[in-house]
Amino acid sequence: MNSIMKRQITFLILLVPFFLHAEALKLCSNVSPPYQVMDGTTLSGKAVKQMTCILDKMGTSHSTHVKPWLRCEKDAKDGKYDGIYTLTPKPELAGSMVFSDPMALEKWYWFYKGELRTDSAKVGAIRGSNQQTWLEEQGIKVNNKVNTMEQLFRLLENGRIDAFVADESVSKEASFTPGASKKFIRYLPLGTYYTKKYVASHAGFVETFNSHIHECQAEKIGLSGSDKSALN
Repeated sequence: MNSIMKRQITFLILLVPFFLHAEALKLCSNVSPPYQVMDGTTLSGKAVKQMTCILDKMGTSHSTHVKPWLRCEKDAKDGKYDGIYTLTPKPELAGSMVFSDPMALEKWYWFYKGELRTDSAKVGAIRGSNQQTWLEEQGIKVNNKVNTMEQLFRLLENGRIDAFVADESVSKEASFTPGASKKFIRYLPLGTYYTKKYVASHAGFVETFNSHIHECQAEKIGLSGSDKSALN
């Protein structure tokens, strides 16, 4: 092998990490106002702006595909996407994915009409959502699964369900049902899941991502006096 060929091979080997790094990060998400909202045909919202801010600071190009949550999870496990945002911690993803530091803090409430009886209520949830998973883990049957928050409020208003669980911020984006009540349940962090395959091939990526979260938050995570009382 002559010296010119050796130099060419060396040059190609050195280019491999560059092309790997230059490949755009492939993300999957679903519409969940105010974190992810559709602006015409473009995905926007608080979480989308925060993700763009963080990844721009890292010099990482990215694309986001909008699909139902369950499809995002399946496709990420199958290697079609490198990450999913924004989700609460899900034990079933821990084996194949890595959760980032919290990007936002959700406040979960029961929204209901009349008396709240979770043992006998007809309960609704957004299909594949964190709330559906949590309800089923509590042994609460989910009678109606829909795709949007507006649909849940309509079901509640029409009497087809008695209650559902939702984040306070998300529910503010929908039309609140007249006569409905709400009851605080819990706080949960929202973050991004990255596949372990992507993390393994991009050393230090999650740590660097986490280091930029705070400076890219439009609303800093914090607890008010009433929040702390509720937690106690």
